[in-house]
Amino acid sequence: MSLQSSNLQVQLRRQRDGFPDVADFQMGETPVPEPAEGEFLVRTIYLSLDPYIRKAIRGDHPGHTALNPGDVIYGRAVCRVVKSRCADVRQGDYLVAETGWQNYAVLAPKKIVQRIDPAVGPLSTSIGVLGMPGLTAWGSVAHVAPPQVGDTYVVSAAAGPVGGTVGQLAKLAGAHVVGIAGGKDKCDVALRTYGFEACIDYKKDGWEQALQSACPNGIDIYHDNVGAPLLMTLVSARCVFSGSTHSTPSPCGMSNTISCLAEWPISGPTACVTRLSMRQASRFRSLPWRASMRARSSNSLTMLISSEAWR
Repeated sequence: MSLQSSNLQVQLRRQRDGFPDVADFQMGETPVPEPAEGEFLVRTIYLSLDPYIRKAIRGDHPGHTALNPGDVIYGRAVCRVVKSRCADVRQGDYLVAETGWQNYAVLAPKKIVQRIDPAVGPLSTSIGVLGMPGLTAWGSVAHVAPPQVGDTYVVSAAAGPVGGTVGQLAKLAGAHVVGIAGGKDKCDVALRTYGFEACIDYKKDGWEQALQSACPNGIDIYHDNVGAPLLMTLVSARCVFSGSTHSTPSPCGMSNTISCLAEWPISGPTACVTRLSMRQASRFRSLPWRASMRARSSNSLTMLISSEAWR
C-alpha cells in the first residue's frame, strides 16, 4: 500500500468556551509516523464528527485530557492498517479506532474501538448504524424502554444517526413513531427515508400543537437526544436520555439534564439513564444485520434495518 509523503492534521489553535469557531482550529503537516514494536500505522478513510468531541477538547469527557494548542483534535475513524508491528493486527485490516483528525496515526491495540468485516456493509456504517450511534439506538429500544405494539414513540433529532435508527427500530417493534427535527429537509429525511409516521418541525410556530395532533393518544415513550427546553415539553412520557449533547450555552443536553429536571416539575414516570454492558454491546455487533441500501446522494448511504435486527 502506497503512503503519502506527509500527514495532514487538524490541530487545536486555541481553547474557548461557548460555540466553536473556525479560528479555533489550524491545519498542520507532519511526517508520516513509523510504528514501534507492538504498534501499527493506519490510514483514515471516514472520520466521525461526534458531539462529545467538543467536551473532549476541554478535557470534560471521560478518558480525555484537555488539548493544548498544536494538539491533534480528538476523533474516531474508520481506518485501514497500512503497516503493522503488532501480532494481533494485520496489514489490510479495517478498524474503527481513536485516530484523531489526521490522515495517518500510529496506534496501540487499546485504541481499537471495533474490528470491521467489510462484507457486513459499507465501511461508513461502522461509525453510523453499525457503530456507536446504532448501539445507542438499539440499547434504547431493545433494553431501556422497549415499546409495545401500538405505543406512541417520539424521538428528537430524528434525522440524526441515533434518532433515525431509534425510530426505525421502534417502528419495527410496532410503535407509532413521531420525530422532531429542525427544518423541512430534516423532517423529510425522517419521513421519506426512515419511514416515520410524522415529523414535527420545532422551528415552526405552534409545533407543540402539531405534536399533540400527531400523537392523539398521548406519548408513551420519548427518546431525548437534545435536552431542555424541548425535554420539558415531553416529560409526561417515559423518557430515555441519550448522549451528552451540550451544544449551546443554555441548559441543554445530558450535561444539564439533572439540573433541568430539578428546575421544572415532572408529571410522568421515571426517566431512565443507562450504560450498556459489554455483553450487550457484543450481542449488538453479532446480530444478523441485513439491509437494503438507498442512496441519498453520491456519497451518502442510508441503511434501512431489517426486522431481525432490533430484538
